Amino acid sequence: MKAVKKVSTGLAAVCLMFFCFTFASHAAEGTLVFSDPETTKGSEVTIDVKVTAGQAIGDSDINLTYDPAVLEFVSGTNATGGDGNVALSASGDGTVTELDYSIVFKALDEGSTTVDVAGYTAYLYSNEALTLTEGNATVTIGPGDGTETTGQSSGNGLQVDVKGTSYTIYEDFSDALIFQGFSRAEMQFEGAARKCLVQDAGGKYLFFLNDANNDSHMALYNESNGTFSFTEQIMITNDRYILLTDQGDGSDLPNKYKATTLTLNGNEFPAWQDSEETDFYLVYALNSLGKEEFYEYDKTEDTYQRYVVPAKVTVKNSTGLVNKITDAIEKNLTIILIVAWAVFLLLLIIIIVLSVKLKNRNRELDELYNNQYDDQYGEPTDSYDGYDDDMAYNDDEDDAYYEDDDSDEYEDDDDEYYDDEDDDEYYDDEDDENYDDEDDDYEVDFVDLDD
Repeated sequence: MKAVKKVSTGLAAVCLMFFCFTFASHAAEGTLVFSDPETTKGSEVTIDVKVTAGQAIGDSDINLTYDPAVLEFVSGTNATGGDGNVALSASGDGTVTELDYSIVFKALDEGSTTVDVAGYTAYLYSNEALTLTEGNATVTIGPGDGTETTGQSSGNGLQVDVKGTSYTIYEDFSDALIFQGFSRAEMQFEGAARKCLVQDAGGKYLFFLNDANNDSHMALYNESNGTFSFTEQIMITNDRYILLTDQGDGSDLPNKYKATTLTLNGNEFPAWQDSEETDFYLVYALNSLGKEEFYEYDKTEDTYQRYVVPAKVTVKNSTGLVNKITDAIEKNLTIILIVAWAVFLLLLIIIIVLSVKLKNRNRELDELYNNQYDDQYGEPTDSYDGYDDDMAYNDDEDDAYYEDDDSDEYEDDDDEYYDDEDDDEYYDDEDDENYDDEDDDYEVDFVDLDD
């Protein structure tokens, strides 16, 4: 019985572990990054902490530890602490994909120290668990004279201008900042090799730029014109992402899209709002395949979908008369087709009516002609059909005549008639007698009716 219980318990533990593993494998992924400042003894230093999700983020609570013999907690944004521990807590509003924290320490001693993650809980705005790739902060403290240096990262040096604001290229970034699809690289810029990231699929370079407050921003480098453009990573799926840029040109978009802007994590990006469906925007982005394309952003669902720009219709020059006529036809094509069909139907009706009238007129003329013929020449005796009947009749009569068996006998009588030498005498006597008889027959006695 005990063996059965042990086996059952083991199976339950395995199932639970499998369930937890499956759940974790489908959790959304993000990063937890820190700045690595340097300062001097006795000065205050600021560590910036950022949680990046690539999707609308919800709540994030992080516990940090530090060496209280080297650092002393002073204050922070979304942070409380003391005695070697710092608690970070912040919530998103459904529109941001990053949460920012800042911690101010006082440097108590020289040397190098770290601020590490003791634990965290993080969720997307949809309440889906968020798995973070953890980093830590390294603070370098030099000998000091009491002058405060805050937020100066190691490796700072080259200044670049982005939209009229000066930024510093930040090269001492940790591996926690290297996100999926990119690798650590170096690029020749301003006469020196600069540390940055390169996209594996498209070969695009990405730099980290720090502003005056030592806040870090991701920026894509445009090799064609030597400029930087800020970007934000948006996770489409677990292995697909887009990087928003400000390089898009909306001149080829349909007229219903109106130019506007979208602000994500403090960075402003050009966008084009659908004037018919106002919850939809078009943004320009670099995708995980290294292609720059337009994407449609659904503000309600907080989703992105690739958008294919329709082929642009070439507008013809309307200076010539022919072009003006062509343009007029193209603009009023529907009306022209309706009118053409109406004219066609009208002509068809007229043709049918004229055909019927012409047929009736021909019939009337035939009847009138026949009546006049009858009045002048009388009723026609024969017709073509009658003629055929008479021909048939005559043919029958002739056949009967020639087939008569008495014809031979008749011919024999004729022969005898002509051969008879006394024919003339016979006929003379007979004629005299006949004439006499006729005279006798016509003798009439008249009777007087008055008597």
